[in-house]
Amino acid sequence: RSHFPSRVRLAVPTDPAALEKATDKFLLADIAADAGFSSPPSVIVDRRTPAPPDPPTPWVVKPQRSETRLPDGTIAHGNTRCAGTRSDLRESLDSLPGDRFLLQSQIDGRLCGIAGVADRGELVCAEQRVAHRIWPPGCGQMAYAESVPLDASVCRGFAHVARVLSWTGIMQLQFIDSPEGRYLIDINPRIYASLALALAAGLNLPAIWAQLELGSRPSVGRYRPGARF
Repeated sequence: RSHFPSRVRLAVPTDPAALEKATDKFLLADIAADAGFSSPPSVIVDRRTPAPPDPPTPWVVKPQRSETRLPDGTIAHGNTRCAGTRSDLRESLDSLPGDRFLLQSQIDGRLCGIAGVADRGELVCAEQRVAHRIWPPGCGQMAYAESVPLDASVCRGFAHVARVLSWTGIMQLQFIDSPEGRYLIDINPRIYASLALALAAGLNLPAIWAQLELGSRPSVGRYRPGARF
């Protein structure tokens, strides 16, 4: 913050611990439980001991954080990987930055998401979507998605996460909707890949965020289910 002039508003949490908590995938299970979501069976592994004796397969492999600071000070991005065998797991770990990783059971179901803007922990607006296609298949991002009506329980969980993190700004949760329940799999405390869907549905999240930071009352309105991305 000291590098910016006083007239510049930095629309990020003032407490650095909030960002650390929001980006730590090792905390997902605890946050999911508090917010009323399920969590995939998970285990934390070290690069030197890449798997417990009998882990479930297939695995979803994630670095502790999407952006990992390396010993030389540079930052490396790590994408989620899928592994069906121990050989796949070893290859995935070798390709990811960092030394500790999260292994989760792969859950069968549909990828869904909810996104919106929070202001110092209070949810201002939200938009929910469901993926019809993802890429790469089986373990990827939303490639074709549609906005759907807000589910009250999902929205309550989203609002709880915003409060727990005292979040300010744009945030997205991703979850798998399966017959066994809703499994929270990711928190994206940032502008996210399918932001265009919220805009197409009538929620201009960046504008709402900017209006809040500039001290004006944001124009939110209702969003339209059935918009496509």
